[in-house]
Amino acid sequence: MKNVLAVVGGVLVVLLLVVGGTYGYLHLYKDVAPQFQAARREVFENTPSYIQGKAQTLSKLKLDYERAESEAQRATLKELISTEAVTVDREKLPQNVQSFLRDLGV
Repeated sequence: MKNVLAVVGGVLVVLLLVVGGTYGYLHLYKDVAPQFQAARREVFENTPSYIQGKAQTLSKLKLDYERAESEAQRATLKELISTEAVTVDREKLPQNVQSFLRDLGV
C-alpha cells in the first residue's frame, strides 16, 4: 500500500512540475516574444536586400508617377509612394529617390 501511495504521489509531483513549467514558459513567452519579434523586424528592415527592394519599388513608382497622364493617377501614385516610403530609412535610399521623395513632399 505504501508503494502505491509513493508512486501516485510521485506521478502527481511530476505532473505538477510539468504543468507549472509549461505555465511559466507561456507566461515568459508572452512577455518576451514581442520584444524578440521587434528586434528581428528591425534587423530585417536594415538588410541590404530589403533596402534594395524598397529602392527598386520606389524607383518604379517614380517612373510611373512621371508618366501618369491625369492628376487622379498622380494622386493615387503619391499615396502609394507615401505608404512605401514610410517603411524604409530614407538615408539609405539612393540620392535620386531621396530627392524625388523630398520634391513630392512625402
